[in-house]
Amino acid sequence: MFLMITNELKGLYKSIIPRAQKFLELARKEYKVKVVETLRTIDNQKARYAQGRQPLQIVNELRKNVALGIITEKENRIVTFAAPGMSFHNYGLAFDCIFYDKNNKPIGGDRKDPLWEKVKKWAEEAGLEWGGNFKTIFDAGHFQYS
Repeated sequence: MFLMITNELKGLYKSIIPRAQKFLELARKEYKVKVVETLRTIDNQKARYAQGRQPLQIVNELRKNVALGIITEKENRIVTFAAPGMSFHNYGLAFDCIFYDKNNKPIGGDRKDPLWEKVKKWAEEAGLEWGGNFKTIFDAGHFQYS
């Protein structure tokens, strides 16, 4: 099977690409969807994992080392429960998306937004695990190989 890999899916392992493409095809029938992250280095994961667990100065030093922007004290909160090496992103088996409304504004993480029931269905149809089903964190824009 020949896979056409677009730039937005660059970094994904070949086994997840057809599933990601199917999901995006379904979602883009109704919404504008942008893939914002695929493969994540161990150092990048380390910087994200430090958020909310380490002092701001340490977090921002780690973020600076992997070209992530600095954050404020208010933003220094837990954003992942996956330690370095434990995220599907670290192996090219996950991607993150942002969904946009008709006015081109990002749709937030409100669990009650009707969009998420559709997203859950599309992810299941594509054979992906959806971050909105995670027990520890509501990660609505996250999809991974299942």
